[in-house]
Amino acid sequence: MLEAFRKALEPINKNSANYNPKSLIDKICGFEFLIAPYTIAHLKISQSFKEEFHSALNDDESLKIALTNTLYSKNVSKEQEDQNTLFTLVGLTKEFKKAQKIKEEQILPIAEQVATKAYTKMRLK
Repeated sequence: MLEAFRKALEPINKNSANYNPKSLIDKICGFEFLIAPYTIAHLKISQSFKEEFHSALNDDESLKIALTNTLYSKNVSKEQEDQNTLFTLVGLTKEFKKAQKIKEEQILPIAEQVATKAYTKMRLK
């Protein structure tokens, strides 16, 4: 996701009036199944907004990263049933609802499996 922000902002001069990294927040979304990478993504991208893009996020601004098990399921009741054991906390239930809302929007899925990519690089050496 961070790379998507970088690529989108790359052609725009940082001193230009058109340079507005925060305008991309609602246009770029991510989905994560595991809580650790989900948390790290929030921290790393928030930090990049502050340090790299010079546009720190305010307390009322939030990245569109959702904790969910799949990108393609739009069936709320089926997915809720599958995740009953995972989403037992109120905060996680809110994340599930946020993910479902994002899935209902028209999106262009871009997937990258970082672990697989790293493994492939190691095997090629």
